[in-house]
Amino acid sequence: MEYPVISPEDLAEALENYDENEEGWEYFAEMRQGLKFDLPNIGEVVFVQHEELIGNEHILVFKFRDRWYAKEGQWVSHDGMYWEGDFRQVKPVQKVVTEWESV
Repeated sequence: MEYPVISPEDLAEALENYDENEEGWEYFAEMRQGLKFDLPNIGEVVFVQHEELIGNEHILVFKFRDRWYAKEGQWVSHDGMYWEGDFRQVKPVQKVVTEWESV
């Protein structure tokens, strides 16, 4: 089955409304990395990861067809997660990190 071209906005809306319990983006925050699932009338999506960035910033990363997308969120200590950030196309970038250990 061939699916139509999907805009990032349509993909974000379908992801946000995917969970029948209406948890929205929080549904994916607890999902196992690498899990594949089908969005009705859109196609297969892979949940890549939930990553905590510097500070209280978080992202959810998805792969759809040959592109990656991220949803930004923020942890607020007194009120929990807010997934009100941007949904944008991203790309994987490998970086070398140096850590220092005692000798």
